[in-house]
Amino acid sequence: MGFATAGVVIGYVFIAVWLGFFMLAATSPGFLRAMKGHPDEVVSRRILNERKTFKTKLTRQLREDFPAGEPDAASGMVRVEYPGPLGAMAAYVSKDPGDGKKHPAIIWLVGGFDNSISPSMLVRGTPDNDQSASAFREAGLLMMYPSLRGGNQNPGFKEAFLGEVDDVAAAFAWLRDQPFVDGSRIYLGGHSTGGTLALVVAAAVPELRGVVAFGPVHDVGLYGQSNLPFDVDQRAECDQRSPSKFVRIIRPPTVVIEGEDGNVGSLWMLRTFGGNSRVKYFEIAGADHFEILRPLSEVLAKALLADTGRNPEIRVDRAALDAAMARQKTR
Repeated sequence: MGFATAGVVIGYVFIAVWLGFFMLAATSPGFLRAMKGHPDEVVSRRILNERKTFKTKLTRQLREDFPAGEPDAASGMVRVEYPGPLGAMAAYVSKDPGDGKKHPAIIWLVGGFDNSISPSMLVRGTPDNDQSASAFREAGLLMMYPSLRGGNQNPGFKEAFLGEVDDVAAAFAWLRDQPFVDGSRIYLGGHSTGGTLALVVAAAVPELRGVVAFGPVHDVGLYGQSNLPFDVDQRAECDQRSPSKFVRIIRPPTVVIEGEDGNVGSLWMLRTFGGNSRVKYFEIAGADHFEILRPLSEVLAKALLADTGRNPEIRVDRAALDAAMARQKTR
């Protein structure tokens, strides 16, 4: 779940060359004006409409056929169904605290390519590879883990970062309507492929309070043909799924984090050409794609809980992240 593919590693051999090419090409005033700052409403609507109306051509019809299963009672989660665009989809959601209050919540997108959920994903992992995101639950945030089209026994087929965007948007709408959830404080997070999907959803769902993306790629073609149900040689298929196209129109405050031994080339690409002050990037020295998860999720969970002002803000600085990683190494 969430492991970098060989295609990602190989792809980064060329990133330095491409960075040099783009830096030379991006010298005209028109190019710089287009890449810097947040685009206006017209540009945002155009980009999102292109994605919404794009007709994918799947080369394979992939789906899973196993139930989501019931979470262990100790997890504090329950299995529910939310109304997705294609029909009912399984999800795990925190139990109603029963205190009559509305609580902040985070939707978490796990890594991997199966679009499914299972009780095992809720179990806290080892300190150097905890993909459960349990740090957010333990800090006091409510959580939702949605399955997506083609996963578990859900309707539809996997589209890999396209129709799944609409599924997550539907999960957000369902969670916002729950009486024990503060609909104005719903966050989105994800790791690896989940982080990649989270960045595209962040552009499509501006009502999100904030977004956290661990280890995304800038171009989904880097995941390789064997992992994707469409022709990666068709540039339009990749473009309509890739954060590189959407990161510049993200409105919610967003934090992108990766270890220097992970998909860091993609972080460089997004940071260099994203042109969006709402998105902050952190490269973590001496860490890989997985070591960052547990300690930095603890920092981010505190930041989300502290985000109570009128204007959304995820206050995270380099010092806090470095301190968390240092503590991790002494555990």
